[in-house]
Amino acid sequence: MLLTGQGDPALLKAMGVDGVVLGCAPGVYGDELGTVVTPENVSVFAEEAKKARDCGLVCECIYPDWNLIEKTIDDPGYMDTVMALFDKLSKHGLRDLFVSCGLRKLDTLSRTERKTYEKRFVEHLGRMYEHAEPLGLHICLHSSLMPWVYLRDVEAWDRWLSRFPMEANSIVLCLGCTESAGLDAPELIERWHARIRAVHVRNVVGRFKDRSHKDVRIDCGTLSLPPVFEKLYRVGFQGSIIPEHFPELPCTDGLLVSQAFALGHCRALIQRIETAQLNHKAATGGRGS
Repeated sequence: MLLTGQGDPALLKAMGVDGVVLGCAPGVYGDELGTVVTPENVSVFAEEAKKARDCGLVCECIYPDWNLIEKTIDDPGYMDTVMALFDKLSKHGLRDLFVSCGLRKLDTLSRTERKTYEKRFVEHLGRMYEHAEPLGLHICLHSSLMPWVYLRDVEAWDRWLSRFPMEANSIVLCLGCTESAGLDAPELIERWHARIRAVHVRNVVGRFKDRSHKDVRIDCGTLSLPPVFEKLYRVGFQGSIIPEHFPELPCTDGLLVSQAFALGHCRALIQRIETAQLNHKAATGGRGS
C-alpha cells in the first residue's frame, strides 16, 4: 500500500507519505477545482512528477479531466483530445488516471436521450480502453455508487468488468461512496481487488438514499477503517491509498490540518498492520502469513 497525497512533495516526504497524486481533484459534487490536464499543458504536470520523484516519492497517479467521459458523450470529437492526452501522459509514467464513471442524473433524460447516453458511454469507454491498454494506462473509474449513476450497483460493476476484461478497465474505490450506499467495503475489495488501482479514504455518516450523508473526520464516521486496511493487506493491494474530502477544522489553515490528520491516521493504520505482521512472523519463526 502506498500512502499518497497532494501537495508539496518535500513536505509529504517529511510526513512519511509514499506518493503524490497530480491534477485537479474533484469537489464533493464532481466540480473541477483546479487546472484540467490537456495535451497542451501536460509538460507542466510532467515537471511536477519529476520534482516528486526527485524527492523519492512515487508519482504515477493523476486526475487528468474528471469529466472527460461526459465530454466525449456530449461532443464525440473530444475523443481525439482524450487519445492525444493518453499518449502524452504515458510518456511521463502517469499511468493511473482517475475519472468519473458518470455524474449525470439519468432520471432527467428522456428515453431517447438515455439510450443515446448509455450507447455512447459503452462505445466511448471501450475505445478508451483499447487505446490505453497498449500504453500501460489504467482508466480508473470512480465507484460513485449513487442511484443515478449508470454503473449504480455491484452486479452492474461485475458485468462491466466482465465486458471489458483488460487491465485498462480499472477502479478507484471510494470508501465514502460505498459506505454511504450501505455496501460492505471489505467484501468489495475481496470481489474486485484485481481491478482496484487506488482507494479514496474518507469517513461519513448518513446514507445516499435519504440524502443524509456527509463527510466527517476520518476516525469518527460509521465506517470502521481497520478491517478495510486489513483486507487490502490480505489481498496484496499494492496501489495508492488517498485520503480526501477533508472536513475543515476550526483553526488557522483548517483544511491543511485536517489533511495532515487524515494522512497521519492512514499511516498509523498501515503501520499497525505491518507491526502485527512482523510480530506474527517472529512468533512463528517466519512461517505463514
